[in-house]
Amino acid sequence: MNTPPVFSLGEDKIFCRFESRTLSADLESDGFDFTWQDGSKEKTLHVVDYGIYWLKVENACGSAIDSISFSQKELKDPFFPNFISPIMVTRIINSLS
Repeated sequence: MNTPPVFSLGEDKIFCRFESRTLSADLESDGFDFTWQDGSKEKTLHVVDYGIYWLKVENACGSAIDSISFSQKELKDPFFPNFISPIMVTRIINSLS
């Protein structure tokens, strides 16, 4: 190897519901050392929750770090009125038929 590693974990993402996934640097493992934010040294990292994940990749010529963020989409609180008028009841009943 005569160049420092170049890689990307991808773009940050926002989800309504998180689904587990496996992160990878998409590099051949020969000649590279991998260090994830949790201290693990594997080429891949299986993630099961929202958060910020980073990876440092090193070889004899240098190192590179990249991170990716998985965020939860903020959902607006549903509006529930504290009073239901007779007109609203009629609309609800009509919408069901």
